[in-house]
Amino acid sequence: MAAKPAAKAAPKKTPSTAVAKAKIPLPANYEEQVQTDMAAFKNRMSVNAVTSIKNQQDKTFLIPSADGAEDVECKTFVGIIVDFCAHKAWYEFDYVAGEQVPPNCFALGFVTHNSLMPSDNSPDIQADACAGCDKNQFVQQANGKWSPKECGDRWVLAVLDSEGRMLKASISSTGIKPFEEYVKKLAAQGQAPYHVLTEFSFADDSKYPSVRCTKFDAVPKDGLGLVLSMREQAIAMVSQEPILDAFEEKVVAKRAPPPKAARGGTRKAA
Repeated sequence: MAAKPAAKAAPKKTPSTAVAKAKIPLPANYEEQVQTDMAAFKNRMSVNAVTSIKNQQDKTFLIPSADGAEDVECKTFVGIIVDFCAHKAWYEFDYVAGEQVPPNCFALGFVTHNSLMPSDNSPDIQADACAGCDKNQFVQQANGKWSPKECGDRWVLAVLDSEGRMLKASISSTGIKPFEEYVKKLAAQGQAPYHVLTEFSFADDSKYPSVRCTKFDAVPKDGLGLVLSMREQAIAMVSQEPILDAFEEKVVAKRAPPPKAARGGTRKAA
């Protein structure tokens, strides 16, 4: 008896086939949606390459060069604040110049500093909420002076520079109140920070490199669309959590070993 011919395998359906057979009409704003999505996707891809402006102890900014040449040192610079985020961090050991160490506990968010909650990714969470944490309190010394909080506050800003680059800038604890007053003053004038060009400088009357912001000029209306299209990138940039890979090596390994138990003890009677 002749063998039956083998049945032909059914052709595999590819995703493109399924899409081609779909009969769902395109939305009315299809072209606009595509352009918005393309800009958003592009912004997400560039978030990993974060370039930061450094605040130096001699009250100068160190700004990365746009062409990859030597970084530029300056006392002032102008940019557009696209967005900003509150950050807090506590470090177990004192800062050593030039050494990057992960924080033990940190928090960040688009709220006030005292409304922050420690990130679940913190290696060594100190409290349920930042407001009541021991590390977040000023302590009065015997001489009547107040010592700084152990947990440092700062604002992290996404700044659009004249080259069209998004740079990360930082305002430390001594500049927090002046920065908040600057944002409130703009709001009273009906402006968000991204409506204006901001000049960044350092306070002359501060011992530390304390950043100050002043209004330089208005952003032209034809340039505001570009700024708004970069909001997603700015939000992702300022809300990035610190890299914690080296916590065991740079923090845990530095801790003093626990005291050894005393040898010997009471000997049993013979």
